[in-house]
Order: sequence, then structure tokens, then C-alpha cells
Amino acid sequence: MGETLKGLLYIGVAVIPVTGYLFMDMVFYFKSKKSKREIFFKRKFALKTIARPYIALVIRIYPGYQRLSETDKLRFQNRMVNFLNRYDIISKGNLNLKPEDKILIAASYTKLTFGYKNYLIGSFNKIVIYPDAFLYKPDNQYHIGQFNPSQKALVFSWKDFLEGYQNTADGRNLALHEFTHALMFYFASPRKNNTNSATIFSENYKEIIRITREPLMQNRLRNSGLIREYAFTDSFELIAVLVELYFEKQTALKTSFPQIYRLVAMMLSQKPE
Repeated sequence: MGETLKGLLYIGVAVIPVTGYLFMDMVFYFKSKKSKREIFFKRKFALKTIARPYIALVIRIYPGYQRLSETDKLRFQNRMVNFLNRYDIISKGNLNLKPEDKILIAASYTKLTFGYKNYLIGSFNKIVIYPDAFLYKPDNQYHIGQFNPSQKALVFSWKDFLEGYQNTADGRNLALHEFTHALMFYFASPRKNNTNSATIFSENYKEIIRITREPLMQNRLRNSGLIREYAFTDSFELIAVLVELYFEKQTALKTSFPQIYRLVAMMLSQKPE
């Protein structure tokens, strides 16, 4: 291979350091028998990947990762890297977040938004992590999670974030809940946010709200034992709780409320199982 061609290939896969624990796969082989399209395809999906030791953490957050095609696995990893490049993750108090902790956060967001084309949203630019419940001065109350649009911030209790994945059968997941609030705020108006992802989210969101406000359906939901009472605080909380159930109690939601289950899947632009 000529030196000029080598140089061009390496420019195309230049490594941009992210946080010290991510790496780019720079091993590209050029053979005269391979078409330019094949070379481009390989490069497109292998530019940014997660270091192999961290894949077990991705699977912990998203068991469905194992069923993805090799192309989609690389796309999932690429989106995690883009997430970590885009948003600041800030620890508070005596909490010292490790690289693997940031992998857990990135995987949580990526599994939620994997169906969208427009997945990096502008309703937040930082994620603030406290060791435990934190005091929110405006209401003088302790919270375990919060989406603050005025500050463009998501705030988590790390203890409760982890508990959301330690117990995957209780239908509660702090990360999914708060990330869903950020999505709702960003995708609320497809007129302002004129993207395909916003339209998909908004149309199905409105249909879920319409159906769940019908008196008979609301009674069924309240008496099902599946949806906690907090979900009926307002439509924002109901949608966030339904998203938690979609990932944590999928079979129960599908069996008890198949129409709502399908609408949540479509809202997230995911294929219902």
C-alpha cells in the first residue's frame, strides 16, 4: 500500500481522546479485492467503540444488547461514546464516579433512545450525581431524582440510580424515569422541534394520554396493582412510569394493557416483543 493511501486511511480514523477509558478501533485492512463501499461500511460503524471489558456493564443495563446484530452493537457503543462526549457528568459531595459508573449512565440513556434517529437532545447538558437523596432548596425537600429544565440539568441520587438496576422486577428505575422527563420536555412540540423522532414521540404520547384519561381505563389502571399511585400525579409522571414498566415489567404491561404497551413501544420507536 502506498504511503499516501496509508495516510489518508489513518486520518479517517484519527483518535479523539474522550475520557481515557474509551478507545477507537483503528485496525482497518485494505485489500484490492474489497470495494470502497465495504471499506466505508466498516469505518462507519467502528470509529467509536467501548473498551471490551466494559461490555459486561452494558449488558447489565441492557440485557437485550446481546440479541443485537453486530452492526447494531457497534451502533449502540457509538451512541454511548457520543453521549459521553455531549453531556457533562458531575459528581457532588464525597462521591467519586469511576469510568465504569459513567458507562452505566450512558448505557441507560442509550437503551431508552436507541430507536430514535435524533437521540442527542438539548433539554439538558449536564448530569449531576449526589451520593444519596439531595436537598432541593426551592421547596426545601429531599429528592432522589430531578429534571431541571431551567438549569438544563438532570440530577440523580447515585444510591437510587443503582437500586433501579439491582431490583429489575419492581417496575421502578430512576434513570429511565428522569431521562423520560427530559425527552418529554424536548419532544413536546414537533412544531418547535421538527424532527422525525419528535413527531413519533409526540403523536404516540398524545394517544396514550387520551386513552388513559378515559374513566374506564383509568379505573382499570388504578386497580391493576401494576401502576403505582404516583403515576397519576400528572401526565408527565404517568408517561415516565409507563416507560419504566415497559422495560422492567414488559410481560405484565403487555398482558394487562396491550394497547398501551404497543403505544409506549411506538413512542420510543422500538419494536414491541
